[in-house]
This record gives sequence, structure tokens and C-alpha cells, in this order.
Amino acid sequence: MAEKGKGGDKVHPAQIFAEDMTDEWSRDAVKFARESFALTIAAGDVHATIADFIRKKFDRDHDRGWNCIVGRSFGAFVTHEIKTYMYFTVQPGTYILLWRS
Repeated sequence: MAEKGKGGDKVHPAQIFAEDMTDEWSRDAVKFARESFALTIAAGDVHATIADFIRKKFDRDHDRGWNCIVGRSFGAFVTHEIKTYMYFTVQPGTYILLWRS
């Protein structure tokens, strides 16, 4: 069952499909993803804006060099540094791939 977030909105449980990341950084990824989905995005590509938000937060907090893809349907094969990869969702139907190369 979904939890209630601020303002009474439903907070869907995060689902992690693949992960090579510390628990602390995984929590940050989920937190930043939730923050990004709460943004009011009036123009442009919503998924690109969300990906940019998450990437910038990780560049700021966990050194530079992060990449992020957000979308409903995509394929990916990436090379990543050890302990810097996560594929997950915080919003049903929209997926996030985060890694540092």
C-alpha cells in the first residue's frame, strides 16, 4: 500500500531492479528522484528535466561524472564505476537509470 506524502499525495514504494551502490547513496537516489517528481515542470521534456535534476544532485553530493536516464521505455547497456549504478522507479511506469562512468 502506498504511503501518504506531504499534502496527502500517495507515495509509491521505490522498486529497485538492479543496484551496485552503497545503501546511503541508494537512499539519496530515491530521495532525489522523489524530489524531482514533485517539481512543477511547465515546459520542455519532463523526463529530461527529471534526469537533469537527479544528475545535478548527484554531481553536487557525490562528485562529478553522473549520468541519468528517465523514461517509460528504453534500453541501455552502460559501463559504470564500481558502486555507482542503480536502476529503479519511484513512480509506477517511469524508470530511472543512474550511473557514473
